Amino acid sequence: MNEVITIAGWNPWPLLLPIVVFVAASVAIITGKRRVWQRQIGFVLAVAAAVAIPMTWVASSGAWDTEQRLAAFTDAGYSDVHFGASTRMADTELPDITFTATRDGAEVSGELRHLGEDQWAILELEATVLRE
Repeated sequence: MNEVITIAGWNPWPLLLPIVVFVAASVAIITGKRRVWQRQIGFVLAVAAAVAIPMTWVASSGAWDTEQRLAAFTDAGYSDVHFGASTRMADTELPDITFTATRDGAEVSGELRHLGEDQWAILELEATVLRE
């Protein structure tokens, strides 16, 4: 069975906290000319926020994508879904994502192929009936 699903794009709201901390740290550095402790705390917070922003970007976007894929597969009637990782580098298009799942009592493997925007195609390549 081949089906087209919609997977919503990543929402960058988790970046808000480290950005606010970075701005507050910058203000503490600028206004802490006479208070050394305030300037030092500002530097520590600025460095921590500068490290947290890219880490949040990577971790949150990956978790968001996985959560959205699982929800879309569940809505399409799949259960026990596991995604593979692709090592293929892509310049402009997203690489296909391999998966294994259970659907209607059969173990299914296939690919999730990006069609553009937020549309993805579930391509079932192989199905094996499970015995209980």
